[in-house]
Amino acid sequence: MTRQSAFIKWSIPERWTETEENKYLEFDISDNDFRYEVFIGDRTRPDNRYKPIFCGTALSCRVKDLKPGTSYGISYCAMLNDVKGNTSAPALFTTLPGEPDPPPSPRAITRNRNSLTFKWSAPNDNGSKINCYLLEYDEGKGGSHFVEAYKGKNKQCTVSRLQPAYSYQFRLAAINEIGQR
Repeated sequence: MTRQSAFIKWSIPERWTETEENKYLEFDISDNDFRYEVFIGDRTRPDNRYKPIFCGTALSCRVKDLKPGTSYGISYCAMLNDVKGNTSAPALFTTLPGEPDPPPSPRAITRNRNSLTFKWSAPNDNGSKINCYLLEYDEGKGGSHFVEAYKGKNKQCTVSRLQPAYSYQFRLAAINEIGQR
């Protein structure tokens, strides 16, 4: 399992008795005759609907494009020709957490001669709580060198001691235990 994928395995339907004899001797069924349909559900969604992600004869598949730090349920059913078996109880798993999504650009909500107050909304934390935000600016020099203006948990801050008539560039990052974006 990774932050955005999981390898899923399942087994063939139980057809053997405790003495390892075929329960269905009257049918000539090979293990290769079965097909499987696999379903996934995002446990964080209120509707908790399951959608099909695989249909075939293999006993495993890799699920990609999952959300980091998210709880999922996987279930499957076996099919033989046109007969579909009962769907299994879901097996639950959680993907590994990841760095937060990039936060939206900060909005200037108050402007004064020498200061700006910014506000922003929290991005998706991807399963690891956001520890702080980092707001940086280029000191009005138009270069690629940025300095820290604010580092903290609030989603609003005031940057003061700015020079009038200067053009500043600001950038914002969200930081959790996994990384920064």
